[in-house]
Amino acid sequence: MLVKMPYEPLPEDNFEFDEESRTITAYVGTAVDVIIPRTIGGVPVENISYNAFENTRDYVHSDMETNQKEGDWVPMRCVILPETLKSIEDSAFTNCHDLETVICYAPLETTNNGLFSECQGLKKVVFVNGVLHMDNYLFNFCKNLETVWCKNQVDRIGIQTFGVTPMERLCVNAKNIDISAFAGMESLKEIHIRGGVEHMSLGAFAMLPSIETICLEGIDPDVMEDDWANLGNSNLTILVPEDTSDEQLEAIGRKFLSSMIITDGAQVKRGTCSMPEDPMPDIAEMLSAYGI
Repeated sequence: MLVKMPYEPLPEDNFEFDEESRTITAYVGTAVDVIIPRTIGGVPVENISYNAFENTRDYVHSDMETNQKEGDWVPMRCVILPETLKSIEDSAFTNCHDLETVICYAPLETTNNGLFSECQGLKKVVFVNGVLHMDNYLFNFCKNLETVWCKNQVDRIGIQTFGVTPMERLCVNAKNIDISAFAGMESLKEIHIRGGVEHMSLGAFAMLPSIETICLEGIDPDVMEDDWANLGNSNLTILVPEDTSDEQLEAIGRKFLSSMIITDGAQVKRGTCSMPEDPMPDIAEMLSAYGI
């Protein structure tokens, strides 16, 4: 059942809107907590353009050359997206460094590329009604990211979706996991991959210097693609369910050895591999910090 956004949106005159394409083309307001309306002028809001939040982008604290000066942008700290949205263009929130919290009620088919990349202050993201594709570079270089929650299994986690994020523990529920999906998560110690995976590049685990445990919840070794990860981690444990057969255990070991993730097939071990479902975070509590 679709959960509808329960919050009062900002007045419509805070947005420039193209009625024909049903697209927000610009945010022209000054509020730092942005609740996007379902309709503008009676027309459903279905899309957000790449430049819609240009006035909330902070280039001063980015690696880009800029004429922007301190204070030239709206320091947007929270955005709430309604369930009417169908599409958000690539990188729509890139370099919104003040953005801390995103609550998305839109059941998006895809996030498109780099939606929140380099949002250096981003901490919490909740996809209330799920998303099918967490596309390439979604959270790349979000160096303060703490929580990402998504309803149900996603179809795909793309290239560097979680690249260079600081989380120490991550639970992933996806059908397809691309190469370098988690690359550069230097603090990551444990990653749990739920069952139902149809394809997983072992190159997803590249550049994880702190990784201690990879839990595989009933994944067929035939769906693992042995891409080069070059970890060579002799202390890493690959944990598989207790009912894993000897043949499967050996096959998983060969795959992880071939990808240079482990140094010894004996690092693949049977054990308790299940993890309870994470409940949806308390959104009301999260938003109380903003007076919403």
